[in-house]
Amino acid sequence: MDDFSTLIETLGFPIAITVGLLGALFSLIRWMASNVVGQIIGKLDQVQLENKEAEDESKGILIKLIDRIRALQTDVIRLDTMFRIKHKLPVDERRIERNQKED
Repeated sequence: MDDFSTLIETLGFPIAITVGLLGALFSLIRWMASNVVGQIIGKLDQVQLENKEAEDESKGILIKLIDRIRALQTDVIRLDTMFRIKHKLPVDERRIERNQKED
């Protein structure tokens, strides 16, 4: 308390109050900034977790779709081969070889 009265005597009442209020304002702004940064980091972690879950789900769906496409492609080649054999047309061996290389 003695320091405060000495400050008032040295600088004057308005300047001493201004210095005190500036100190309080600085502390308040520093507290608010750390609080807001903490909230932003918390939300960022939450969004990253949600994105990771969505990414994993999307990868699973993509793998299933690729597997289905390959199965359908194999079925189409098999049907094409049977059709060509039935109608005595030449079998497209390049297409069959290309499909086997992809697998």
